[in-house]
Amino acid sequence: MKERPILFSGPMVRAILEGRKTQTRRVVKPQPNRGSRLTRMQSGYSDGHTRAVFSQEDEPNAYGIKFPYGQPRDRLWVKETHRFDGLDPKIALRSQCLDEISYRADMQGDRACDDCAWRPSIFMPRWASRITLEITGVHVEQLNKISDFDAFQEGVKDEPGTITGPYCRSFVQGFKGIWNSINGPGSWDQNPWVWVVEFRRMTK
Repeated sequence: MKERPILFSGPMVRAILEGRKTQTRRVVKPQPNRGSRLTRMQSGYSDGHTRAVFSQEDEPNAYGIKFPYGQPRDRLWVKETHRFDGLDPKIALRSQCLDEISYRADMQGDRACDDCAWRPSIFMPRWASRITLEITGVHVEQLNKISDFDAFQEGVKDEPGTITGPYCRSFVQGFKGIWNSINGPGSWDQNPWVWVVEFRRMTK
């Protein structure tokens, strides 16, 4: 079992903390060649990474793309936007005092915090992470194949007037909006191959 970091946005961190999010989709890099089809998922490699194996009709040789987060049963520690309260970052990094850390995801809607000296999630050290996830499953599919149930598992909220109900959007439409907000306008329409990572939150 290995641990690796993974970045989440504020809304997705809240969804995990609220128990609404048990899946995440990440773009496969590099993308498979045009016209490729997924033939199988394969594990057991010496480097500890699962691979998605693709092939093309006119090319007999299959090729594998490595899943960057390891394999099922490995763990992910969440990096999120944060700050060290009242401490110089250099001092905070040495002291490793969890009582001096605030997380941006906890302050949704608090305008007083907009101008605070927030540190981007990529700079979060391991000791400051409050969320650890265990990978329970991984597979590959094209982004637009997501079902309404899986979009719900991605943390899309069921809010009257916005997601479900008469004349309202589906969970998939809600997820489309989230995807475009994180990955950029038009990224949904590109329909990339994605890793579908299923996980459960670890409790101490």
